[in-house]
Amino acid sequence: DFSVIDRTRVNGNLLSAGFARSADANVQAVVHSLAFAPDLKRPLLETTRESFLQAHEISSYSLIQVARESLPYLTTSSTQGNPPGNNHNEENLGSAEHNSYPSSSITTLSYLGAERAIPGYNVMGPAKASLESVVRGLALELGRNSSRVDGVHSPIRVNAVRAGPIPTLSSKGGIANFDLMRKDVQARGALGNVSASQVAKTVYHVAAEACGMTGQTIEVDGGYSIVAGPAWTSVQ
Repeated sequence: DFSVIDRTRVNGNLLSAGFARSADANVQAVVHSLAFAPDLKRPLLETTRESFLQAHEISSYSLIQVARESLPYLTTSSTQGNPPGNNHNEENLGSAEHNSYPSSSITTLSYLGAERAIPGYNVMGPAKASLESVVRGLALELGRNSSRVDGVHSPIRVNAVRAGPIPTLSSKGGIANFDLMRKDVQARGALGNVSASQVAKTVYHVAAEACGMTGQTIEVDGGYSIVAGPAWTSVQ
């Protein structure tokens, strides 16, 4: 079961609308997929202070808000799944048993524009760079220093997945020359364009199965981010 919340239409607690439907929900993972930038098609030099701040608030700061508000649900989930006879106290925090423990997680969606200058991505580039920095900071805070409930250590992992350009209503309508971005990935990426299903499977793995990984940004872009130089088709 899952809930979808529109950040731009929620006042106050961001997650209350979703979690209120099931007060006793066993929440194993939260996926943060919030991003918005007004006037995205404007060059950085023409971006107003208001547009810059709003892009960062919705696309980056919202992850901090999501983490803070989901923490009580995630720590409860971790303790409910605690194996019998294992209290994960201070003595075994570094043990193999602890490291294989299926911790709760928060996973966000990012893009290559966080690291590289991509034509048309404009103010969203700095916002995504901020988001990935927040991922690393939260991963540190919510790892060994995460909450303890009834004496049980409740680690929470925080990671980001960088998806290739997926054709959605917002991307096709908001990013200038989006079709050219996909054509470039198809021509240059080792695997070409990826599908929404491929990205979703990676998000599931990072959120639910990669229990030893935190603070990482994973590329799911068909190998586009590893390539430099001319497109492969032009040198064959």
